[in-house]
Amino acid sequence: MKNIVLMVILCVFAQAKDICQSQIAQNEIKMANENKKAFSNEIQTFLGAKCENGKIYYDYIYTPKYSINLEKIDENMKSQRQVMMKNMLRAMYCDMPEFKEQRQANLILHYTYHTQNINKFYEVEISRKDCKN
Repeated sequence: MKNIVLMVILCVFAQAKDICQSQIAQNEIKMANENKKAFSNEIQTFLGAKCENGKIYYDYIYTPKYSINLEKIDENMKSQRQVMMKNMLRAMYCDMPEFKEQRQANLILHYTYHTQNINKFYEVEISRKDCKN
């Protein structure tokens, strides 16, 4: 039994490593990092993308003005906004043709949003399992 569990763990680790080394993941990271301004706006600045443990991580930081307002919201409002953000990102990932290759490769996209004073204010993860069949 221990051998089976160990094999499953090793397979998951190997798969995660392979996904990060795949051409699609490498292209995704390169494109995002080369086009940081396209992913930034007056509300947030895109800090960069990386792939670790089978997930592509996108990091953003809210501008100082927007950060001040976000840091004042209560936990209930924060949770509601995070659900809205997850729904929006899920719709993009699952429905837009531009994400077809990412869905087919089962890339997991992890978005982290920081404020000026709070690290990881919002975190949202999207994968193929979030899509309806």
